[in-house]
Amino acid sequence: MYRAIPEVNRICAMADRSRRYRLHQEALLKLKAKPGNANPKAKSALQQTKVVRPYSLRGKAQKEEQERITYENKKIMKAICNLDPTINRAEFYEHEIDHKHQVSRMSNVNKCGFEMKENIPPKAKNPKMNHNIKSINPIGKNNSLPNIDQKTEKLLDSQSDSYVHSSETEESEQVI
Repeated sequence: MYRAIPEVNRICAMADRSRRYRLHQEALLKLKAKPGNANPKAKSALQQTKVVRPYSLRGKAQKEEQERITYENKKIMKAICNLDPTINRAEFYEHEIDHKHQVSRMSNVNKCGFEMKENIPPKAKNPKMNHNIKSINPIGKNNSLPNIDQKTEKLLDSQSDSYVHSSETEESEQVI
């Protein structure tokens, strides 16, 4: 009485069940939850039997209400169009200056709320950590080199001078 459906090959039956279930799931996903937009078809004999009546029994009251709303909207629009501007140029200019000041101040503050010092290149901060620093904009992607400020230029010159002095001493030792 309560037996499973007999099947010759259990593996094939399971594959067939899973395929039918997958197709069922796909069909459910394709369903659209909206009604058709077409008007229902009426029989021509029934269309001729209907007596043409006004849209509603309160048609006149609805029309008067719509006219009143339209008139009020026109009055409001006319009042808005005739208003003088209320922007004071001096106050607007002061607000703009204050806004620029706030933006510049906020751009010099890090996430924790501390003011950031002048941008120092990574080599000047800690020379031991130079091997971990990666270039943000490699030369291969952009053909322009980054701008170097005067402090960095002096630092690089001093490092290159020390390299030149050390290489000269090594050469002089090799000659002797």
